[in-house]
Amino acid sequence: CIPARELFENVESDGGIVMKISYRREMKHNYMIVEPEELEWCSYECRMLEANNIEGILEFQLSLTDGNARFYYEISSRQPLARILESQKLKGNQLRRMMFSVVRVLDNMERYLISESRVLLEPEYMYVEPETFSVWLCLIPGLDTDFSKKLGDLLEYLLGRIDHQDRDGVVLAYGLFQETRKENYGMQDILRFLKKNDQNKEEKKLMQKAEKQEFDEDIRTRQEKNQAGDIGEKLEKTEGEEIKYTEKVNLQENKKENVFEMFFHKIKDFCSQIIIKVKKPQKQEEEIQVSWENMFGFDDSEPIPQEEAGTLREEGNIVGKSIENQKKEENDHDTVLLADLETEEEPGHHRLCALEREEEDIVLYYYPFIIGKQENLVDYVLKRETVSRLHLKIEQQGEDYYIQDLNSTNGTTVSGHLLENNEKVLLHSGDEVSIARYRYQFE
Repeated sequence: CIPARELFENVESDGGIVMKISYRREMKHNYMIVEPEELEWCSYECRMLEANNIEGILEFQLSLTDGNARFYYEISSRQPLARILESQKLKGNQLRRMMFSVVRVLDNMERYLISESRVLLEPEYMYVEPETFSVWLCLIPGLDTDFSKKLGDLLEYLLGRIDHQDRDGVVLAYGLFQETRKENYGMQDILRFLKKNDQNKEEKKLMQKAEKQEFDEDIRTRQEKNQAGDIGEKLEKTEGEEIKYTEKVNLQENKKENVFEMFFHKIKDFCSQIIIKVKKPQKQEEEIQVSWENMFGFDDSEPIPQEEAGTLREEGNIVGKSIENQKKEENDHDTVLLADLETEEEPGHHRLCALEREEEDIVLYYYPFIIGKQENLVDYVLKRETVSRLHLKIEQQGEDYYIQDLNSTNGTTVSGHLLENNEKVLLHSGDEVSIARYRYQFE
């Protein structure tokens, strides 16, 4: 095994119990280590977790040293929910899949007579599959939390990170949050709401499909009568009829929009009181009053055109392409001297210069900048089998630049130093960075 360097952070549970959480890399496995202090851990639950691979629960190992328990959880190539939501907004369908996944995990726990109060339900320690949003939960033997309260806190957190352009998602997030505010609610109430929401969406689709079929059938009938000579003037499915049907659909949608607006006003009254806690680097917490306009993006300003509403991550790719196209156009019309064009190609941007011929340089257009092979979640896609989906992150703090390994399987090395999971180190110009086995130089 590679000698481990552990990164510690302390987490306090509901009952005031402090748990030391660290991360460790051993060969090709990454672990999150939980070391509870003053916790009466349950030997029955430990045996059940060690002997059974419970679907949706992080794989578990127990280590006893001088009577102190340390719980090892396998997290190789998995990403915490909080990190996923740093780079994207949560969609309604993703929230739905995640909540159904949580319900399934709790059902699996019940089969082994393990209480839901043992779950560490924090966004930083809930691991999700980026593509399917399936959930792996961290179950700590002997932990005693108020699961109902923690689930409400989680949904409040997700309500602030939902994609506010996805109205169905906003309604779903708010509805789930409201369910957790009911007295003596249970997971059956959450499941019932999810199924009802799915049923309403399905009924809406069926109604629209039926109306479209009815309209098409009416046109077909009129055309048949025309061909039979029942109608003197030939009737066809004209653009005017298409517009008439479209106006009918739009009228129905406008009625639904009015219902939505009434519902959103109700949400607005509640969300104007929401306080979001923001963690500072010094681990201090600051309370920020978030207005309805800032939280849900509804204001009186002119909407941004769709072609200009791309994310900063997309802008980085567009900038790169536009620069290359501009250079190409200039070269087509003008004769230039052979000079050191590389230094003039991307002025003002740092880059990871490839040290291997088959690779290309990675230009860092903005920060934070994430590299991996998972499209739509990273800023630069490095399609290699040994590269993790979210492999590393480079960020700027003042005049300094830092690189952080994002729980990758094959690791990140900086000038010969193999980073631990989530370890962040200062990056200097000229440092060699190895992403799995692919070598670059930071310039």
